[in-house]
Amino acid sequence: MSDQQHKIDVDGVHVPKPLRERQFWVLWDVDEKTALAPWDTGHMYRTKWSKKSEMDPRTDYQTAEAVASLPPERIAQSYPFPDTTPDDVKPTPLLEQATDRAEPFVTFVDYDDVVADGAVSGEVWRWVKRFGGPTFVSSSGTGLHQWVYGELPDGLGKLDVELDGLGSIEIYDHARMTGSTWRHVSGTPHDELEPAGEVIADVVREYGG
Repeated sequence: MSDQQHKIDVDGVHVPKPLRERQFWVLWDVDEKTALAPWDTGHMYRTKWSKKSEMDPRTDYQTAEAVASLPPERIAQSYPFPDTTPDDVKPTPLLEQATDRAEPFVTFVDYDDVVADGAVSGEVWRWVKRFGGPTFVSSSGTGLHQWVYGELPDGLGKLDVELDGLGSIEIYDHARMTGSTWRHVSGTPHDELEPAGEVIADVVREYGG
């Protein structure tokens, strides 16, 4: 494992095309970190969604983006917020339940607490390059979010393991809201999601499941 640090540069804001083509979008209150679906509820309160819920709050990207592109004060005129109006609302994926997924399965890789002084370890960057998908800086600025195709091995509903160095890696292939900022990390693809089943299996083998 290389200990060489890799500097993280953001080269803009971008939503990968393969994600824009899926109908799994909700809004994300950046302040409260909650999922919102005003097109279903008529307001900007937290949306409820589970296997037992009859309401599916997800919509197409264009609908979510149309609302999120408005200033929050303008949104509040049509869809009231519960208390205070947040500074920012963004469109974000809410991954399907396991039984509702469409192939190729979209998988979310979350590197938590891995960015320090604007850089990540060689260990983290090795996985970013091996996964090969579009990567984004998290809202805290201390994590990375990456998108790939694939799924976890049978029996794993999610993966959450500590890295050898700083931070941890989490992998979700269904029923997960991601809270993406879309601040794209330079040196990673913009619109190409890579098949990553073998890489996911390697993460499980290396760190445990």
